[in-house]
Amino acid sequence: MALIGIRVEGKKILQVAEEIAKLDEVDYLIITSGRFDIFAEVICRDRDELFAFLSEKLYQIDGVRELELLANKIWQGKGVLGPEAFDPDPFLERMPAYDFPYQIVELDEESVKQLG
Repeated sequence: MALIGIRVEGKKILQVAEEIAKLDEVDYLIITSGRFDIFAEVICRDRDELFAFLSEKLYQIDGVRELELLANKIWQGKGVLGPEAFDPDPFLERMPAYDFPYQIVELDEESVKQLG
């Protein structure tokens, strides 16, 4: 499993997203704003298959400008898993590199009561 950040030419975001969604290796994709236009999670058997997917399929889509492999084999599991099944640390460690600051705040009981 690999997470790929994709930058797209101007007004082609929806067209490119539709083409990417048709590829067999794509598990899901998200259209977003910020550093990347699209995030795609892909499933490949090994690095050779991933390289072939990137170079022979993804880069061949008209409108794809740049790709960045963000995570590879960090989250693994069997079956259908929700986000709570994965360790968030690998994802959170990468957030500052993509100009997405975050913080974790632990609240005591009194603070939770004040929130309502």
